[in-house]
Amino acid sequence: MVDELAAKKAFKEYMRLLNRRIYGAAHRHHGKRLRVIPILERSVNRRWHYHVAIEPPSFMNGAEFGELAMAMWLKGDLGYEFGDVAENADSYWISYMAKLRTKSDFEHYFDCIDTDTFFNPAASA
Repeated sequence: MVDELAAKKAFKEYMRLLNRRIYGAAHRHHGKRLRVIPILERSVNRRWHYHVAIEPPSFMNGAEFGELAMAMWLKGDLGYEFGDVAENADSYWISYMAKLRTKSDFEHYFDCIDTDTFFNPAASA
């Protein structure tokens, strides 16, 4: 069974591979990355998993990006042979990601935000 640290490590590797696939050498040499909000939680059956909002790159449409991201997700350690992609995440999705119900395994609520992979350059502007 995957523990919290293994889940974070696996998601970080997923994002590294996805960023590399999308941006190629610009990811490695110039730090080019996808904007991502990753929320880690533990389900009622005690399985660690992520809810994520990822902004597609400007040169891909949502469906194309979703197909690539899901194909890569299903190959990873956290895919559990399941995933779901929805285009145009809205405030409902963000509220669902941030729900309190499945965050009790964390000492502090905000610990559910995976800050190792969180990337939102507009937030720091």
